[in-house]
This record gives sequence, C-alpha cells and structure tokens, in this order.
Amino acid sequence: MRPPLSILLIDDDAGHRELISRALLADGRPLCIDAVANCSDALAALSTERFDLVLTDFNLDDGEADTLLCFIRKHRLGCPTVVISGSDEQDIVVRSMRSGSFDFLHKNDAIDPAKLWRRLDAVIGQHRGMQCERRKMERRVRRLEQLATRDPLTGLSNRRAVESILTGNGRRTLDRRGEVVLAMLDIDHFKRINDTFGHQCGDRVLRTIARLMKRMAKRNDIVARWGGEEILVCRLNSNLAAGICWAEEIRAAIEKLKLPWDDQLVPVTVSIGVHAEPCHDSIQSALSHADHALYYAKQRGRNRVRTSRHALFADLIGRVTTGEPQRRFDALLDEAREQLGPTQREHLTEHSRRVSELVSHVAAVLGLNDDLREHLRLAGRLHDIGKFCVPENVLNKSSTLHETERKLLNRHAADGGEMAEIMGVERTIAGFVRRHHDRFDAPSSGNDPRPVDRTEALGGHVIHVADALVTMTSERSYKATRSLPEALAELRQESGRQFSPDVVDAAIRVADRRSTSPATCTVTD
Repeated sequence: MRPPLSILLIDDDAGHRELISRALLADGRPLCIDAVANCSDALAALSTERFDLVLTDFNLDDGEADTLLCFIRKHRLGCPTVVISGSDEQDIVVRSMRSGSFDFLHKNDAIDPAKLWRRLDAVIGQHRGMQCERRKMERRVRRLEQLATRDPLTGLSNRRAVESILTGNGRRTLDRRGEVVLAMLDIDHFKRINDTFGHQCGDRVLRTIARLMKRMAKRNDIVARWGGEEILVCRLNSNLAAGICWAEEIRAAIEKLKLPWDDQLVPVTVSIGVHAEPCHDSIQSALSHADHALYYAKQRGRNRVRTSRHALFADLIGRVTTGEPQRRFDALLDEAREQLGPTQREHLTEHSRRVSELVSHVAAVLGLNDDLREHLRLAGRLHDIGKFCVPENVLNKSSTLHETERKLLNRHAADGGEMAEIMGVERTIAGFVRRHHDRFDAPSSGNDPRPVDRTEALGGHVIHVADALVTMTSERSYKATRSLPEALAELRQESGRQFSPDVVDAAIRVADRRSTSPATCTVTD
C-alpha cells in the first residue's frame, strides 16, 4: 500500500484554498495537504519538506509561479508541479509549461473532484514513469561505465580506469607532498599453469589472486588487471617502505595458496616490482619504472619483490664492464652520483672505506690467511651497497623509524649480497656482505635461505663488529657520537649476544694499538 500523497497547495485566496482542498479530499484517498498563501512560505516549505505534488496558483501576492517552478527545477526536488489559474490568457499557459509545469488547470476544473483527479492522476503517472525511465537509464549508464572500466574475469579495474584516475581528475585527490607507490605483479610461469592444468585453472588462479589482493588492499588503493597475468596496485599517498612491506605480504600470502585442481595442488608464486614516485611527477614514468622493477625481479629468479632502485643498480653496473671489483664499485658510484643523496653517498664511500680498513686489521689479529683477509677487506668496502636501494629520507631520519622503514632498512644486507653478486665478486665475498648483520646468538637472520657456512658466518661477524664500531664513533643524524671507550664498552656488553666474542676481543686489541681512531689504526706484530 502506497503511503499518503504529500501535496503542497499554494493560493493567496483563502476561499480558493478551501475549495481545492475539499476537491482533493473528496476522492477519499489518504492525503497530507500543506496549504500556504504566498511564494515565500512555499519556498520555505520546499526547502525543508519533500512533496509528491505541488499545486499552485499562477498569480500570487508576492510573485508568480515562474519563481517556484525555477526553484524546483534548479534544486531537482523531484516533484511535479501543476499550475492553476482563473485567467484564460494563453501567455500564462505558455509561461507555465515553459517553466516546467506538468499541466495547467483552470480553477473551474480544479474545484471539480472528478476533473481534478483525472488530471492529477495523469500527472502523477507521467512523473512516476519518467522517474522509472531515469533510474533505468542511470543503471544502464553505470553498467556501461562498469563494462568500460572493469575487467570481466577478475572484477578488478582495468587499464583504462587506472589511466583515467591517475592522469585525470583523480589526481586532484592526491596529497601533492606525498608519493604514489606502484606495485606491478606478474604470476610466475602462468603459461605453464595454463598448459599443464588448462585455461579454466588459469582463470581461477587469476580470480583467486584478484580477490586476495582486494582483501589485502586499503580502501583508497587501486587494484587493476593491467595485462594478461599482470596486476597493478596503486597506493595513493603512501611511501616506498610501506609499499615494499605490503608487496612482501602479498607475495608470501600467494605462495601459501596451493590451489586445488583436479585432485592436484597448483603451486602459485608471483614476482612484484615496486616503485615510488612523487604525486606531482609523471605517472607514465612511474609505470615504466615499476615495470622495469618487475622485469628485474623475474630475471633474478621470480617469487620475489624488487624495486626500481634494484633495477637501476643492475643497469648502472652493466655500464661498468671492466676492471677489478673495487674499481668497478668506484666507477659505479661515479655513474650513480646523480641518484645518490648525501647520506647514501657517505655510507657508500667514507664510512665503507673506514669499515674496510678496520675489517682488514681485525682479520689480521684473528690470524686469517691473506686471501680471506683480502676477501673481507673488499666485503667491508661493499657491505653497505644495499643502501643504494634505501631512500635518503630513511637513512638520514633523525626520529625513530616506522616499522615499515625499519624492515626496509633491514633488507639492505640481503640486497647488498645480491648486488655484490651482480658485480661479479666471488660468492664468499657476497656471502660476507649478505651476513654482515647476522647476530652471533642467531646465526641465520633470514637474509639467506642456505645453511650457514662457517667461513661466511665468521666474515659476517667481523664486518658486523667493525661496522658497529665505526658507526658508534661517527656522526649520525639519529644518534649521538660516542667516544672510543664508550663504543668498546658497548661491544663488550653485547659480546656473546649481538657480536662474536672472538671478533670483539680482536677489535679491542686493534683499538688498543690505534693512533687516532679505530679506522686508521695500524697493526704491529
């Protein structure tokens, strides 16, 4: 049963209002009639209440029906209007209809219940039909928009939608001081899945990954199917550290899926390339960098997350093709001078040189052979190479690092080992770099899935102690510089826990023979 019709009746003649009200009520249907005498009261009522129908005299004390009709049309109030007048002038009828009236009634017909309701029912029916058609049209438009911007298989946004958001009006919602983080995901060996299990299985893999990513995405993230088996995630107003941590969570979650298909389990892994770009920079450039990072991740073995900085490093080292590793590294730093911030440059140059020298002295005190000592010296020089991939604003941050920033910084040892391998150093040297932050009481930090090699572990412990000693006695934005005695006291305190006792003892012996600083001391037999 329909609710009572709500009618606004406007007439400056009290007698006419009474007659028309009676004609409306004579039909016996449930009504709510709000009767007013002028335009001002009518506008006030229209601003605060919702009506199903407006009946108004054309000529009112403070205006004419044109004003009301324009107000209703302008504010899209959604109620049909019928104009009533005792005048037979054709101009009034024309003006009423042009202003948006659904019908025009002479007052003689308006006080006749049968004639009045016959005309009003036609108006109400016409209006409801128009509303129904408008809703249908709106649904069609929404459906067409969805078809144009949604991938039919996964239900994700498609490439067209992403480009529209990132290059059109959608960019206005971005914090111009923030970053857009793009994560480009590609399903590893997807063709093999299709060939082995069939295309229906491949479709299921895509749909499953799409649902997982939508579930793990934040409300403002854009998740889109970018290509055949590629999915792009745009994280608005984010940063690289948060983007990498999220990508690692996605990668790990997908690796655990093991989808059942025809009494078999389908193994699924993905490679992900991540790039962060200031919101005001070119989005096309950002997409290119993310795609390059994805290609590098697949090139390094798949089922991993890599950034555009990893790919850039590989490109730069590819330009330096001759010379010993030490010279190649120095040439690399020269090639990368435009891509390095002041803190990155200091870590990769002066700090690493001091660590390398101290490592060589500690290795000598430990009685290591010349070859191993030379390997450690070079590893000390390269130990911070992974910080090439850590943003400058994380390295020089004076306040406490966010959890995601700490996780990103902790990656630099594993990244450094991989980058050292790309440079062509011996595997042992890369292992020293990879393990230079392993704790003594936790020999496997997760940086390397291989069993811990005793020589690699020892080399890592040597660099760990030397790095800590040089860092504590150097100026850092995030920590006060310590004196040599204070730094050595901390090494003793952490001996057997964070640091190897033998290496700590050797470093203390080196420091006891120093002349000006632990990094420039000489060893005498």
